[in-house]
Amino acid sequence: MILRHGVHFVRLSAGCLAILFSTSGLLSAQTPTVSVVSPQGLTPGQTVPVKISGGNLAGATQLWTSFPTTSQLSTATPDNGKQPNEVTFDVTVPADAAPGVHGLRLVTDKGVSPLKLIVVEPFPVVVHNNQNKTQDTAQEVPVPCTIEGHIDNLSRVYYRFKAGADQQISFEVQARRLGSPLDPMLRLFDASGRELAWSDDEAGLQGDSRFAYRFATAGDYAIELSDVRYQGSGNHRFRLRIGEFPLVTTPYPMVVQVDRPTSLAFAGEEVEPTTAIQNLTIPNIPGLSPGGELWMPIAAGTSGFSLLGVSSTPQFDETEPNNTAEQANRVELGTSLNGRFQEPRDVDRFVFAAKAGQKYRFTAITRQAGSPADLQLQFFKPDGGKLAEIDDVGLEDSSFDFNSPADGDYTLVVKDLHEHGGPQFTWHVKVEPIKTSFLLTSSAETLNVPVGGILPVSVQSQRKGYNGSIKIEARNLPAGFESLPTWIGPGRNDAVLTIRTGKDAAAGSLAEIQIVGSAEIDG
Repeated sequence: MILRHGVHFVRLSAGCLAILFSTSGLLSAQTPTVSVVSPQGLTPGQTVPVKISGGNLAGATQLWTSFPTTSQLSTATPDNGKQPNEVTFDVTVPADAAPGVHGLRLVTDKGVSPLKLIVVEPFPVVVHNNQNKTQDTAQEVPVPCTIEGHIDNLSRVYYRFKAGADQQISFEVQARRLGSPLDPMLRLFDASGRELAWSDDEAGLQGDSRFAYRFATAGDYAIELSDVRYQGSGNHRFRLRIGEFPLVTTPYPMVVQVDRPTSLAFAGEEVEPTTAIQNLTIPNIPGLSPGGELWMPIAAGTSGFSLLGVSSTPQFDETEPNNTAEQANRVELGTSLNGRFQEPRDVDRFVFAAKAGQKYRFTAITRQAGSPADLQLQFFKPDGGKLAEIDDVGLEDSSFDFNSPADGDYTLVVKDLHEHGGPQFTWHVKVEPIKTSFLLTSSAETLNVPVGGILPVSVQSQRKGYNGSIKIEARNLPAGFESLPTWIGPGRNDAVLTIRTGKDAAAGSLAEIQIVGSAEIDG
């Protein structure tokens, strides 16, 4: 299972699901919902009052975040925690909190809310005043800052700032990447209203905009933000970051092996070589299964951050030149690959030896990690004939199950489908053996169990060559809860697991549990 909320892409071991689990006092129809978190950005080393708007918020007991924080109901707001549509928590963020996108959930005595995304960064937050819909009424803001607000229908917003001579400033919108329906477009103007630069749908940003501009002369300038179709509402929210920071796309290599020293560079626009990290060694992470990967946030200079993949399996970083058959890098089958297209029409080739009947899955990873590359994988047989050619499917990156038809040397050619290139066009190909196994998914990522009641949970299996029985059980249940194991029978793909709680259980408690499937496969 891959959880793709926030910054953490976590591949859990086959047959194990991590699920947030709460005790609710009433029916699940009254579980809390969160529509707006303000501010959506949190600053390391500070305590920030965070106002949460939504529904069924009365009886709030705690905030859950995907990184360590401490929080408590704010005492500065009258009747705080009793209002159905709004609640405020004072949230303290550790000084060493990693910049990046994280998750937040609200817990009440009726259950736990769906996940909302928040951002950790050092820039001060400026609240949008909603009176700045022309250049003449532009809201004045400092540099650096992050502006939080929304865009109304058929409108645009302007912000005025000062820039120094030869100063380079970056502008970045976080909207689509945080779940907002806003499709942003940025335009930069000088004091006379002349357009200097613009950005729309930057590659790898899921439709968000960003650019950097070096100002020739000191003075006042304005940045315009709008929806590309001029749509808007209170839900068309945005975070506009303005400051001197690198526009990081991905690290390079994109994935590193645990317990192995690695030199890490960063790809993107205006990324200085000084942001590189030398001799980085990441220790083995508890719960990282063999063949598994964990994507974690990593800082790259002042307020520039990206995702780094961490793997328990061997990694190979391409060696240029490898464009021709004679220059192909030789690798061992089963080693995952990292590379990038330094220039347009760059091609990366690899040769690996395989025995007849060996089965491996090749999975391209680019856009899900923020790279603009669109990978095409081509496989060639020892005699030079093409074995397969694959590209992505919809928004998913490409994947191919390689089944070696005979002994010999096979060639993998990696290229960008549209022949694009540049330092930010990084890529990763995960290579893993195809084994008889199964994966589990559940009907929900959060479970709200009523006090003194029973909750059924539907568990589905995705079988990969194994058709026998799978034992399903809940683990790490809090005191006062119980769940009897059940089985997904031979040839079936689903079962219902039940969780029961006693009448004396405390409503509003939260725990992380596991739903585990086990089976004996090939001994």
